[in-house]
Amino acid sequence: MTLPIILNLVYIIVNILTGYTIQYFSIMYMAITCIYIITSILMIKSDVIKKQIELSKIIEEQEKIKQEMARKEQEQKEEEERERIRKEDEKKRKEEKKKEQKKEQKKSGETGKQDNGPEPQANIKPSE
Repeated sequence: MTLPIILNLVYIIVNILTGYTIQYFSIMYMAITCIYIITSILMIKSDVIKKQIELSKIIEEQEKIKQEMARKEQEQKEEEERERIRKEDEKKRKEEKKKEQKKEQKKSGETGKQDNGPEPQANIKPSE
């Protein structure tokens, strides 16, 4: 709006000082004003469209990041679950191994009582 206003002020000052008039100045003034208004509206619209496109890209990237974070959390939970299961299996194996060792000890203890091998003999010499 600056240019049409400046042109109008110049015209008014020239008209007052010299009495010079331009026959269709009001029509030109309105035409220039309309051109400036339309141009500014189109520029603002273009800026808004660019900002919307940029905003949609940002939102899209945020969604990708959220999905990636959710995937990583899921992988971490799965890894923790695998680790927990592995530890439980290891614990069960240790318990089974202890049970087997106890069974073997019991068996060897029972066979040890039955089969001690040769009994020790005293080295006693007959008296003469």
